[in-house]
Amino acid sequence: MNKITFKATLMPLLTLLLVSCGAEKKDNAKPTAKKPPNILFILADDQGYGDFSAYGNTILKTPNIDNIYRESTRFNNFFVSPVCAPTRASIMTGRYNQRTGVWDTWKGRVSMHGDEYTIAEALKDRGYATGLFGKWHLGYNTPQRPMDQGFDKTLEFEEYAKDTATRVDPIMKTNGVLDPRKGFLTDVVFDDAIDWIEEKSKEDQPFFAYVATFMPHTADKPQVPIEYVEPFLKNDTLVRHTAEVYGMVTKLDENVGRLMAKMKELGLDENTLVVYLSDNGPQMQGGDNGRQERFNVGLRGEKGNVYEGGIKVPCFFRWPGKLTAGREIEAMAAHIDLLPTLVEIADSTDLKLPNPIDGISLVPTLFEKENMEHTTRAYFNQWDRAAVPELWNNVTMRTDTFKLVNGKELYDISKDPYEKNDLAQVKPDVFEEMREATKAWFNDVSSTRGYETSYTELGSPAQKKLTLQFFDRNDKGWPLKILETGPYTFTVENVNPKLFPKGAKLCIEIGDTLVKKDIVKGEDQVVFEDVEVNRGLQNFTIYTEGYKTPKIGRWNQEDLGYRNVIIEINE
Repeated sequence: MNKITFKATLMPLLTLLLVSCGAEKKDNAKPTAKKPPNILFILADDQGYGDFSAYGNTILKTPNIDNIYRESTRFNNFFVSPVCAPTRASIMTGRYNQRTGVWDTWKGRVSMHGDEYTIAEALKDRGYATGLFGKWHLGYNTPQRPMDQGFDKTLEFEEYAKDTATRVDPIMKTNGVLDPRKGFLTDVVFDDAIDWIEEKSKEDQPFFAYVATFMPHTADKPQVPIEYVEPFLKNDTLVRHTAEVYGMVTKLDENVGRLMAKMKELGLDENTLVVYLSDNGPQMQGGDNGRQERFNVGLRGEKGNVYEGGIKVPCFFRWPGKLTAGREIEAMAAHIDLLPTLVEIADSTDLKLPNPIDGISLVPTLFEKENMEHTTRAYFNQWDRAAVPELWNNVTMRTDTFKLVNGKELYDISKDPYEKNDLAQVKPDVFEEMREATKAWFNDVSSTRGYETSYTELGSPAQKKLTLQFFDRNDKGWPLKILETGPYTFTVENVNPKLFPKGAKLCIEIGDTLVKKDIVKGEDQVVFEDVEVNRGLQNFTIYTEGYKTPKIGRWNQEDLGYRNVIIEINE
């Protein structure tokens, strides 16, 4: 729309969106199929618009992903969160990520509450077999694991199991059990996805395969086999980090091609919906890998911020014979819309969901029953790397016409897609009304749960042994819900006595219980046996007493001299 009267149109719409957008659709908006379609959902990691040859990258070639692009109905204004875990939480739940307990990528702020209702649970309830292959990043112990959230089969990368873990011969987890593999990480993920799909193709049951690749997210070396990087190193216009990213995208494209070829070989094409998108814009910063010069079709910003380059991603829906190949949709859509969309495609007779959602079904516009171009929507987004997010820190509100950034800048995004001309002083009424709407949204999503990190269950029959990840503790430690009174054994891994030249004690504290043990030269574990723990909500923490040699570890964080904590109930 060319002109918005916010008090007349936007505020009632905002109220509707904040309550629930899961309304049932008219019968004439429902797709028909002989049986529910299989759903193959491919989620790339940090792949921006410029990482596709279909979008004008003249150096990088992505023929297999480009085939999906050409054969799909495409959303040209599709939005996600600035970083991965919040995006994944919204994809899984159809809710703004702040409602789910996920607002960052570490320090406990990545653990989605177990009572969230996911796409996997919704599809499983409608008769689907469900499989996750790759990156979950929404919690590491019950009740947050993918196997607790509706997935029958799970294959995850246990990146943090050992400090030497890499993408070569990766340490994986299959349905929660450590499963070391040979080969390269992306190949392993796609191999298992292909095997599972082939197995399910022999059964008279639809499947939901969620293939969440780690590419082209930058990582500790090696990022990708060198033979994929070498062709790009010959190009003098590319810095090495960009060459490595392009090598990762090439590897990703190769595996997408393998997967799509298998789907065709198995005769699954005609009744399989393929969804392809990325979790955020391209990562330009690379730590030790160096900053990139990365093509991003002129969009302002990058991963981590709320300008278009950080939150606008390609989104393809491919279903031969059901969706129009090459059709482009300009209407705004977002990650929160995926759950209601897939639920309606899976079973248009049962749209009921146990949790209120923020998204809307895209079925009417996908199947050309209704035109979303005239639908007035407001979409909000924030990522604040803080224990308690603040309103005007890295937040945006967007409509089809205007975009407010950080409560300071206003753009007519319909005419200024590259966000160059700030209109905050030119359109003060629009500016102030969008600020008020953003405040209302922020207060609403913040009040759903607040910003206390989700607890892990200890003593659950679903998980007898759990691992507390070193990077995932909040500022106070790990919140635990003790379901069964101890005793428990606590094993602290990767202890480094060399950092404590004068000796030191390792201390664990849970509730009112405090236990200390010496760090012994030459031993890389400290085991605390028969620790009594009472039922209820308890906080667990770990620390050392004694002088420690300063040392910088992973992600430029202080190496604490220990790593993960394994907790196991004594039988």
